[in-house]
Amino acid sequence: MKLENGKFQVKDWFTPQNEQLLKAKDVDLGSIGPVLVPDSHLLLAAGKEGRLYLIDRNDMGKGEKISLHSFQVTNGFLPKDNPRIFWNLHGSPVVWKRKRPDGNGFDILVYVCGEEDHLKVYKLIPDPGGAGWKFESDDPISKSPESAPYPNFPIGKFDTADREDVWMPAGILSLSADGDKAETGIIWVSMPFARNANKEVVKGILRVYAASDVSQELWDSEKNPADSVGMFAKFCPPTVADGKIFISAFAAEKIVQNGPRKGFMK
Repeated sequence: MKLENGKFQVKDWFTPQNEQLLKAKDVDLGSIGPVLVPDSHLLLAAGKEGRLYLIDRNDMGKGEKISLHSFQVTNGFLPKDNPRIFWNLHGSPVVWKRKRPDGNGFDILVYVCGEEDHLKVYKLIPDPGGAGWKFESDDPISKSPESAPYPNFPIGKFDTADREDVWMPAGILSLSADGDKAETGIIWVSMPFARNANKEVVKGILRVYAASDVSQELWDSEKNPADSVGMFAKFCPPTVADGKIFISAFAAEKIVQNGPRKGFMK
């Protein structure tokens, strides 16, 4: 959109080619906000389908062009009519441009954590002959052993037609670092501890990983009872400031599954 004569005017837009399927299945593209890729004219978008899109924001295609790149991040669609099972992305990707550990230039890391899935890291590398940056691979360069909670852990029920609703909303992310120094990056992940947070207030957990390699958890808030974060507040990224981490939580007076509940932020 562009502000002209005091009004916003729509100049360009992007629409997935399977728009009608997404509309029919209630898996719209807008469940997370778009994220700009630094030092480029690119953006990342994703939605309830669990697919990540790399888009040229200077030429989004007005609904006619496909994205520069897209791939499935979460588990794929489970063919079932009621309920309709997709593993959504509800937390926006986090993007970090960092110096490569070998000191030879830069890359851009993209962090995402979908429903019933692991924290995953994808890499964008320079693309001089194209749009400036491109994904090195559709496969993550690292992922966490821990995942957002799901039923029947650790086996799951990902391919069973009679499984219950997807457990929401997965991991909500923040990153802290000393600029672009690869060894300083930390990823903070707020997620439900062991239950579905879609229709009830549930216990939360804060997990911490080295941003350059999330294959080993550094710390979590359940290692010491005094560090427990309380009841999970959906869609609230952790905030890092002045050497401290701040996280929103609900202190519920009464927890009633699928029923009325009271709470406040702390």
